[in-house]
Amino acid sequence: MKRIAFAIAAALLGTGCIVTTSDEPVGTLDVAWWFVRTKHDTTTLSYTCAMAGIDRVAVSSTRGWSDSAPCDAGPVDGALFTAFTGSQTLTFTGYRGGAALYESVFNVTVVEGATTILDADLWGIPDDLDIYARFVDSDGFDVGWSTCALAGVATLSWSLVDWAGTVVDSHSAACTNPAGVSYSGASALDRDQYAIRVQGFPSGSIVETFDSATTRVAPACDGQAFNHYGPGVGTWDVWLYDVSTNLTLCN
Repeated sequence: MKRIAFAIAAALLGTGCIVTTSDEPVGTLDVAWWFVRTKHDTTTLSYTCAMAGIDRVAVSSTRGWSDSAPCDAGPVDGALFTAFTGSQTLTFTGYRGGAALYESVFNVTVVEGATTILDADLWGIPDDLDIYARFVDSDGFDVGWSTCALAGVATLSWSLVDWAGTVVDSHSAACTNPAGVSYSGASALDRDQYAIRVQGFPSGSIVETFDSATTRVAPACDGQAFNHYGPGVGTWDVWLYDVSTNLTLCN
């Protein structure tokens, strides 16, 4: 009987409720959720659906039911679910399109005919990511600067910004080979769409000679955007343009 109930529920994904024709006792689960971003320095921020860019939240239960609802289905960010009763473990996953970006697990007890209230912090899902600096000329052509030394770069400075516009990491370090920055292990980067600006400086200089935010032709002064949506990404190349002959530089 449960299989029939869940087949009907599957046809109603996004409604925030389960339609059941079985005699299984049910209760109501009233969930309000936030999305927690962990920055590189381990401090955290709580985002709304809109700030996090999450459009759908899915829930699955060890009691055998599952459902999905728009992220902002309720008067506050959250939704009402009809749930089978009893003690159970719930996994909530926040999606942007088909990408799972936030997830947390909760233990709850649903009571027949009653409403169980749950405040749910969904945490960003971390994955390893290596970002490599690729040194190119002012027009974006590879001219053989495959190492820091060949490009004349001693120091790299970078700023990484998430979907909500938060600076997740801002740092500078000696330019090593391969040039770039690694987020892995305990410092793995939460899944999201990011924009990064990387600048290269010669030894003892405060004037940049390479910058990912501008080219000679189009000085947009913006970070380069990329999707860090799962472990399959792994690496990303950021182009650093030669700005040593530019008449103006980005701030």
